[in-house]
Amino acid sequence: VGSRRGGDWGILGGVKSIILLLATALRFGGLDAQELSGDEAFSVLFSEPTPREILNGIVRGGEPHPPVYWLLLHGAMKAGGNSEFVARFPSAVASILTVVLVFALARRMFNSTVGLAAAAVVAANPFQIWYAQTARMYALSAALAVATTLALWTAFERDRWQHWVSYMLLTTAHAFEHYVALFVALAQGVWALLAWWRERRRLLHFALACLGVALLCLPWLVLVLPSLQTYYGNGDSPALGAMLVRCLRVFSLGKTMPPTTAIPFVIAFGLLFTLGLVRAARTDPQAAVLLALWLFLPLLGMWIASRREPVFSERYVIVAS
Repeated sequence: VGSRRGGDWGILGGVKSIILLLATALRFGGLDAQELSGDEAFSVLFSEPTPREILNGIVRGGEPHPPVYWLLLHGAMKAGGNSEFVARFPSAVASILTVVLVFALARRMFNSTVGLAAAAVVAANPFQIWYAQTARMYALSAALAVATTLALWTAFERDRWQHWVSYMLLTTAHAFEHYVALFVALAQGVWALLAWWRERRRLLHFALACLGVALLCLPWLVLVLPSLQTYYGNGDSPALGAMLVRCLRVFSLGKTMPPTTAIPFVIAFGLLFTLGLVRAARTDPQAAVLLALWLFLPLLGMWIASRREPVFSERYVIVAS
């Protein structure tokens, strides 16, 4: 996160440190205060066997989530045991990493002030903190969504092979961590076509990176497709408007505030979001388009998927928050 432009490691460096300390305190404070929930207990039980047994449970046992998180949790428990603290440790670290990556991305898109503001919002956000203290794959999915977007922005900006390889590998890792990564990649692809349609060289490099992702993921998708087709979901199928309001409320205020109490806050956050997007469009239209697509296309994708089966839940679209 260290800046090479403008030598801003004075006051701004101190603010960065405060934000990072705040994020760490909010995520590790009381990390083991609650006993494991049912889903968390399943995470621990599913990740305890050998990696080979974990992979077999995904391919043949019908587990709908890909292997990266399970293997990461397996390694954490192998090193530190299966206590509540250890089981939630990977999520807490991933959420802190999200704060760092959000700063880096917002700073690259706009400036250091915007980066600090964005990092502070994520550091104190109740929705992010909730899943930072949950032994599930959602906090890591959020971190990878920001990482892939930062890699993509940098790759188009600098057009060097190492940045395209970074984007390819991070996107592949995200796809192997949570399948909603495909909706994030779709948003990034639409942005690339809209924002860079005149830059054929860059678009060719992006297409090659996407082809690399497809080649790396395709064998796995062929293996798990039968089990995914039998998954009936444990979410719901909301109307489009209700889904958007729910997401705005939960993304802004977290999971615990009652909907009726949240109405004035949701209106306020909606206005702030609109003003922020307008300001972003005036400052850098490319950035504003990417941010809007990154928010709405994963939501729209999950909403369309929920028309067939009840698979929508706000936690699945934490990548858009």
